[in-house]
Amino acid sequence: MASIGFPACERERTDKIISLRDKRGGKSNYIGLNHGKNITQIEIDGCVFNELDGRKCDYLLLNNNDRLSYLIELKGSSLGDSYHQIADTLGKLLGCEGFRINVFEKKYRALARVVLAKGNVPGIIPSSYNKLLKIIEKVNREKVIDGIHIKRIKSGQEEIL
Repeated sequence: MASIGFPACERERTDKIISLRDKRGGKSNYIGLNHGKNITQIEIDGCVFNELDGRKCDYLLLNNNDRLSYLIELKGSSLGDSYHQIADTLGKLLGCEGFRINVFEKKYRALARVVLAKGNVPGIIPSSYNKLLKIIEKVNREKVIDGIHIKRIKSGQEEIL
């Protein structure tokens, strides 16, 4: 896939296991199982956007074969803040011409993943969930299904990309 506008932050991946960790030493770990897909990994926090850009998630994975975009936030335990970070990141990315042309206009589906390091994945949904729900419905032009479009994952839990 051509660059989506952030070539210094993008990395093509064909590994069978794509593991993402918090660069700041957090204990949360995302594991994506890749079965021959062309995946583009984009480091959002600290590369596409810096600390002056406000809230943002950690990574974006693009499954270029199935046109899926995974916005991933690696978190200790603050579920509510995670939803804000992903929603704010998606809003910022939609304002970037390269992203809009190469992802949004090519009808990639937006999927949100919150990876929690501490305890069980809570069943309680914070109010920030609604903001994320609305922006994903706008991008995808379809109703959001919890557990598919927006998923809470325990650190180390595997997911097929």
